[in-house]
Amino acid sequence: MKSALTFFFCLFSTLVFPKKTVLIKGLVANDNIKYVNVSSPLRDPIEGWISLAHIPIDKTRHFSQEVIIDGPMVIYVSCLDYVETYVVPGDSLIINVSELSIPRQSFNGSFQTDSYYQSDVISSHSYNIFFSLLEKKTFKMGDLPFLIDNKFDSNYKRKLVKDLCNQRLDFLNDFIKKNPGLSEDFKTVAKREIIGTYFGYINMSFSINPPKDSLTTAFLKEADDQKYDWPGISTSQYLNSAAYSYFNYYLSTKLGHRYSTKKIEEDFDIIQEYSTDSKVKDYFLTSLLIRFLDKEPDNYQEIFEKYKMICKDAEYIKGVTELYLTKQKVEPTANIVLSQVALGALVIDPTGESRTLSSILNQYKNKLIFVDLWASWCGPCVIQIPYLKELENKYHSKIAFISLSEDKSKDDWHAALKKYNLSGNQYLFDFSVKPILLSQLNVKTIPRYILMTSTGEIIANALPKPQDVNFMNKNIEDAMKNANIRFEK
Repeated sequence: MKSALTFFFCLFSTLVFPKKTVLIKGLVANDNIKYVNVSSPLRDPIEGWISLAHIPIDKTRHFSQEVIIDGPMVIYVSCLDYVETYVVPGDSLIINVSELSIPRQSFNGSFQTDSYYQSDVISSHSYNIFFSLLEKKTFKMGDLPFLIDNKFDSNYKRKLVKDLCNQRLDFLNDFIKKNPGLSEDFKTVAKREIIGTYFGYINMSFSINPPKDSLTTAFLKEADDQKYDWPGISTSQYLNSAAYSYFNYYLSTKLGHRYSTKKIEEDFDIIQEYSTDSKVKDYFLTSLLIRFLDKEPDNYQEIFEKYKMICKDAEYIKGVTELYLTKQKVEPTANIVLSQVALGALVIDPTGESRTLSSILNQYKNKLIFVDLWASWCGPCVIQIPYLKELENKYHSKIAFISLSEDKSKDDWHAALKKYNLSGNQYLFDFSVKPILLSQLNVKTIPRYILMTSTGEIIANALPKPQDVNFMNKNIEDAMKNANIRFEK
């Protein structure tokens, strides 16, 4: 009885919830290739390109595997060559990769490469082979030598690319007429791929060769009028790439921005202002935060705090936060003594007077010094303020408390001092020297709490948050015991 129920349940599941797969099989011309990769059109902003399958190639150079897909979509198959095809669940494709007797030249960016292989799609469905036919009839964008040939001016190249785009759209329209019954989804996705290829080149071309004459005006208007919505960039790799170049290159060039330490801030503001689709905004803001994570710009944390308030996608925020905290995790560092350059760093007091850090520390030769690194824009810093005040009240007779702000605006800093009723040793970093001090302390994020001596010797480089009362008290008590011999009686 149990086995009968299991059989009928499996049959019911198959009928009601059919498995969405496409069979991909074929033959490759090279014995050294071990896998065929199948990817989706959407690049995850955190994980990168989404691989649908990694199909092994057997000893006879054949491969075959059912690949799970979400529904009708474009997939990209790469193995020595790169082929694009539109598929529907239940389809069966044969992809043969053959060796060319004469290599095909390809132009990527400013470089010429030779391709020795070609992929061909074989299928009974016309929509499966559309993109292969498109490339054979109108070339790949990267097969066009004029893209890097300096004897052609930039606007002439743009016009040739525009002509190519129109040829492709004409080919699509003819293909639709000759193949009645094609789905509306196919027609929409195919057009997105063609348009995306065009605008990807146009947007990049302006960042390399800024506009100069009236002919460019028409291309500028076209670039400005093109809208990037979530249905578009999530179903078309080329439209996704075009949107990326629009937000990160085209608009930066148009607005006169050049690469600088403010690049992440400028790009963040551009995406926030010019993306009209909230999902697109979340996607590219997340991509931006991930892209700059390894570059560690000085203002990363401030942008990160803004990102958490603006982004509406909880999974994106969670992913960025986990990577950020992992990267910024501070390992306890012993035997740090600040250099004379770091001790000579200028800070500004609430009256506007500049002082060196050493002149402030020297006032407390018989005390430990607790340094609080914070900023008014830092939400986690603000949360700790009440607990920090309680900590100071408890230890003020034995420990001097100094707060150093990373605010860029004096007005914001003064407003925060007033808002949170902060007094005592409050100072603002002079940004011309701030990095020297923080690099020695290995400070990458705030809030950060440090115990040190008046001579710049670091006793504890990464104390817990004041909110963790017992843990913080234990750290301070242990530090006071160990540092007791360092001070005058």
